[in-house]
Amino acid sequence: MSLLKLVAPLLLSIFVLSSKVSAGPKKEFTYNDAVLKKSGNYTLSMPIGKDRPSKPGLLVFFHGSGATQNYAANFETLDQVAQGLGLLAMAVQAPNAHDTWANHAKGPSNQHDIYVKNLLDKVFPTIPGLDKNRILFVGISAGSTFLSGDFLPRFISRYQGGAVLLCGGGGPVTTDRSLYSPLSQSEAKAFPLAFYIQQADFLNRQTVEGAFYWKSRKADVSLENPAGGSHCGFDTGKEMARLGRKVLSR
Repeated sequence: MSLLKLVAPLLLSIFVLSSKVSAGPKKEFTYNDAVLKKSGNYTLSMPIGKDRPSKPGLLVFFHGSGATQNYAANFETLDQVAQGLGLLAMAVQAPNAHDTWANHAKGPSNQHDIYVKNLLDKVFPTIPGLDKNRILFVGISAGSTFLSGDFLPRFISRYQGGAVLLCGGGGPVTTDRSLYSPLSQSEAKAFPLAFYIQQADFLNRQTVEGAFYWKSRKADVSLENPAGGSHCGFDTGKEMARLGRKVLSR
């Protein structure tokens, strides 16, 4: 399997979601990792009263390449999707104003995977009643590439819920053998992965290879690969909601 990892260009697509659910309150925070010497912002939905589930899960969103400064521009749609699934919404910004989440094919690791793990270790205890069995990671373009090839290969066994990988994906760019060992049946069942990419998308081949990487690790993987299209040229909000429901219901 090719280990080529491309980085998506500036992503300008806007989420569209036909829903009557209104977005709720939100708050932006700054996280500083003193050990890694990385910092960045994240935005978290903060519903109150009857609008807040008593035991919510969490949707964690990773933006595409070039969208670092506007990482939460479409937070209202994320929040609507999350509410429909009984989750809170969280959008995370690539640290240190880096233009992308994913590792490049050559050079040392950018350690964004460790940064996110440390960030979530800090955030989870601050969310009252958080249902850690319903953690949904969602990526778009290079955000999906990061999840599929950098973060989840190393840390999938820490989480339960699932991942929705839209118009992006891939396998690791490292030959670390530990990232190619099969998952246990319980690990695979606890965290399904759903890929969605159109065949005309320039990241199609890389994403399909990513799906096969996860299949080789005995993960619970689905891949939808419709003909035609363009890069993220579909209703991303609609597919995020549909596939999110699919993985969380397994």
